[in-house]
Amino acid sequence: MSIIFGLLKERNETVSESELLRASVVTECYATGPGHTYVKGRLGMGLQPYFSHQRSEFELRPLADSHRRVVSFDGRLDNYKELITELALSNADQLDSRIVLAAFDRWGEECFSRLVGDWALALWSEGDQSLYLARDHAGARTLYVRQEHGALHWSTHLDTFGAFGTELCLADEYVARYLAFVPMREVTPYKGVSSVLPGHYATFRNGAISCRAHWNAIVRTTTRHKSDEEYEAHFLSLFQQSVERRTGPGAPILAQLSGGMDSTSIVCMSSSRSKTHEFKINALVKALAESHRQFKDPIVGSQDDDVARRVQYRRANLTVVKVLLHRDTYLLGKRSVDKIRDVVPNMLAVYNHGSNLLFGVRFTVLS
Repeated sequence: MSIIFGLLKERNETVSESELLRASVVTECYATGPGHTYVKGRLGMGLQPYFSHQRSEFELRPLADSHRRVVSFDGRLDNYKELITELALSNADQLDSRIVLAAFDRWGEECFSRLVGDWALALWSEGDQSLYLARDHAGARTLYVRQEHGALHWSTHLDTFGAFGTELCLADEYVARYLAFVPMREVTPYKGVSSVLPGHYATFRNGAISCRAHWNAIVRTTTRHKSDEEYEAHFLSLFQQSVERRTGPGAPILAQLSGGMDSTSIVCMSSSRSKTHEFKINALVKALAESHRQFKDPIVGSQDDDVARRVQYRRANLTVVKVLLHRDTYLLGKRSVDKIRDVVPNMLAVYNHGSNLLFGVRFTVLS
């Protein structure tokens, strides 16, 4: 994920670019490209990009609009096409950050509830001198904040706060919650540093922070159909929509999956949609050597797991690489590594440089 961070000082103070550059040093190792900053008056924002999908390659810096608002956006909007249409934006390839600014201009604080996807953002409104820090409903992206001596610091990484010049001390409440298996909620390992809760947005205005929910898990509507077939069609439509939103054009897609019914269904649906949208998906199957259980497969009947999955993958026209998981090590045959390198050369850049890390897990190449 991209790293967004920033600093908001009191009204009679100004932020220097050197302060942001100093804070950016500790997180530049997580970025895939050079970072950029935005400094104006008492506000400073920084963004270090991590390109996770095709559209994210254009999210390089904090973005400002003509209404004196600035946003730093980390993540992806899955419903960007619907928002572009609803907001009557002219370019179908609008940046997610520009969509956020247009949504805030239309709906104000209510816009956060309309953003579907994995995201975290910081939005500054010069008109009412307000800073908004928001996260998606599931909390897929992190976002932390600290208020100190009238100033506000925020970042998607905890590393940043030590670089702002204040000593970080272990929070006793964090230790107590961890040992007691109590949910952390807004508590972090460091005193004075809090997490913005998933599905919430924090507003910093006139020296005070308030927090409100923009999403609620309670469903107040009921879906009623006349037959099982209509329920099945409705589910299939939603399933197709969710998979399509996550698999789009760009580089070849590699799916790392267990080989069970859930992950297999997702990959096969994605593969079937890729024929229409002209992108390619390949499957990397992770299987435990000792997991051989019998089950009733709707496609091939009662057969061994591995055989049944291979039939599904073949019918979906997928390139499949089998990976055995032994404790914490991936055991990859040399041919498998070569095949994966052909599919996702960027992901194997660490392998090409001699490191034995793949997908964040240590692996051993077998000849």
